[in-house]
Amino acid sequence: MKKFSVGLEGMKRALNRAVLVIVAFLLILALITILQGNYPRIGLEESGFLALGFIAAAVQELAGCSIAWLSLASAGQRVSFPKLLLITTLATSVNSTLPLPAGIPIRVLLQRQVFGTSPTVSASTLILETAVNYCSLLLAAACTPLLWPGSGIALDSSGSPWVWVAVLATGLALFTGMLLLSTKVKRLSRDILQALGRAAARKPGILATMFLVSAATFPLSMARLALVLHAVGASCEPGPILASLVLSRIAGLLSMIPMGLGARDLSLAALLDLAGIPAMKATTASALDRLLMTIPYLAGGIIGLSLLFGGKRAGVPKALNGSDEGPAADDPSVETGSDEPSGT
Repeated sequence: MKKFSVGLEGMKRALNRAVLVIVAFLLILALITILQGNYPRIGLEESGFLALGFIAAAVQELAGCSIAWLSLASAGQRVSFPKLLLITTLATSVNSTLPLPAGIPIRVLLQRQVFGTSPTVSASTLILETAVNYCSLLLAAACTPLLWPGSGIALDSSGSPWVWVAVLATGLALFTGMLLLSTKVKRLSRDILQALGRAAARKPGILATMFLVSAATFPLSMARLALVLHAVGASCEPGPILASLVLSRIAGLLSMIPMGLGARDLSLAALLDLAGIPAMKATTASALDRLLMTIPYLAGGIIGLSLLFGGKRAGVPKALNGSDEGPAADDPSVETGSDEPSGT
């Protein structure tokens, strides 16, 4: 298959499918608007907040791809950023639609097909991405208490700022226990430490840049959720927002469900409710936040599907069809890493 053969018809199909995704999003907003009862109504002003939240989510997706690009660069692989963006969004989209972690193997195969990157190099760079994202997540969890003093957190009558400390400590304890007790996670932890050590010795500047980009995804996530809360008529201080995002992300990881679907969203709604957001608004905000997170990589995945596979010949690339251009039989399986977008 000619790599990245893009024709006018393929572009039209890609744009049409992307428009269908946006229309579906607008229909969902319209459905929420006409619901009666305690559901928040989404009007013109609220839609503006959601549009800004979508922009924050799209920038976050670009940041996640930047981490992938830098990880490949640390291994001497200089690749096209737009093509890598299509590959990462397509892999994430597939992972979000299948009840199994299929995103990583597909990404490895596509990088082999499009860039000629060996599965071994892809595996090592994916481990480095995982190392940066997981370490950033733990650092964010550790820094969360710094936003609490003097922030005027409005918890309900059953709680206090110390409740958040207890919740965060419990989440970190569960995560630490998972690291210590699980053989698979022990192996992942060892691989992560080795990947960080190699990157620090070989490309310290690139590694530092990866951490900076990963750290920047957290303010973007906080801005996205804050805008969603404004859209449903609620507000929350930065401390509880960051704590809710971090803990819900950890819950999604511990659930072992691809993309943390369900576990992350229910946890986020419960934590927002704990922070004083009315339950119905917290639930709606969690659902809208998931929607805003999903649309960028789903639209990118649909476009990537058309551009990668939208040539004259229908079907899948040879690498996905078991041809000689695919990975060798002795290529290592990639079980490490997370199919989730970076950030929270």
